[in-house]
Amino acid sequence: MSGPCHTCHHFRAQRRLRDALRLPTSLGVAQALQTAIQTDETLLGEESAQKRMQMTAQRDQWPFRPSVESYCGLDEESGVWYIHEIRNMGQRCDAHAPYQGPPRSCQACRFNIAPTGQQADHQNVLEVISPLNSYDSQYGGPQKIMNDLQTVMNVGQTQQAHEMLEALQGGGTMTRVPQYYAWCERYSTAGAYVIASARNADGRCGGWQGAGAPGLPAQGASPPSWPAAPQQPHDPWQPPPQDPPQAPQRPPSQTFRNLAKRLIRELNKK
Repeated sequence: MSGPCHTCHHFRAQRRLRDALRLPTSLGVAQALQTAIQTDETLLGEESAQKRMQMTAQRDQWPFRPSVESYCGLDEESGVWYIHEIRNMGQRCDAHAPYQGPPRSCQACRFNIAPTGQQADHQNVLEVISPLNSYDSQYGGPQKIMNDLQTVMNVGQTQQAHEMLEALQGGGTMTRVPQYYAWCERYSTAGAYVIASARNADGRCGGWQGAGAPGLPAQGASPPSWPAAPQQPHDPWQPPPQDPPQAPQRPPSQTFRNLAKRLIRELNKK
């Protein structure tokens, strides 16, 4: 069966890193987006020139996997990326496979590793505003709480901007485990972590497998844990061990509850 490339299961459409790598907006991320726009244009120009060079030489393969240009992913699992305009010239490709069904989302894939950065940021905020921290006048009072909150939020936003810039420079790949991006366990290696949204921008990833696929652990399965330490037998002549007394905890005041809810809403907006 023949047909245009964009209707084929193996077609990988042209994409924009500025969209695939966009993070919740903050001042640092907004500045990184400006870099993303420039990076997109630079990559598109370079890859377009490379494609023209390959086509002029009548070669139907890319020498690398394109970061933004479209290509044919028929044999991408073997490290071969075809120039689809040549492979399907005149719509004569014998491997054309009509794409059916909705896009395959990374969130539904067995190999998707969810980010933990935003959850950690929320936890840091809750720790700062916890009444157990006993903020009072000798520690700076409410002003210290606000200063600490601003510091925590600034650190999170700075880390997001740094991740975005590194992912851009790597064409959708990072050298360290991403904290704010979901990444693909299938295509990542140590020192080269593939951002899921960049790899599967059009929802046609050739390596997609549904969570809980036969023979594979379900998405989010807990890693194997070490066996528990053996328990020592209890001496019947000795009193049973008692848990150490816990310090009494004050219930959070309504003011702290309201502040926590407001801050979490603000973080979720970012």
